[in-house]
Amino acid sequence: MVVVRDAHLLRTEALQYVYALWSLFQERERRMPVVMVGPERIRSVLRRPSLASLESCVFIWHRLTP
Repeated sequence: MVVVRDAHLLRTEALQYVYALWSLFQERERRMPVVMVGPERIRSVLRRPSLASLESCVFIWHRLTP
C-alpha cells in the first residue's frame, strides 16, 4: 500500500507521476492500493482534466469527521 498524505497539495505533475508509477506496477503485479489523504477539496484537485486517468481509478471515498 502506498499512502499519499496531503495529496491535495501536490502539483498536477506529481499526481500524474503517482498515477504513472501505479499503472506501471499494475502491468506486472497484483493491484497495489494507493490511498490519497486530504481534505474534501482533493476531489476538485482530481477533477482537473489532466488528471482524468487518475480520477477514473478512484473507487472509494471515505470521509472521517471528528
